Amino acid sequence: MFERSLAGVYRVSVDGRFLNCNPAGARLLGYASPEELLHSNAAEFSSADQRAAFVASVRERGGLVNRESC
Repeated sequence: MFERSLAGVYRVSVDGRFLNCNPAGARLLGYASPEELLHSNAAEFSSADQRAAFVASVRERGGLVNRESC
């Protein structure tokens, strides 16, 4: 289901490392494959201020289960 989903799905560590990604997620972010995306960092896709606010929010709540972004 994860691999064949048409929705882009990925998991990222607090430090910005991509942990896994489905093919749709890789395409959504401009990569040819999930393996290619796993060598990049999520910080490339947001400003430093956005990232800091997001990480602070995750730490304050004690975790994150799901988040949708446009």
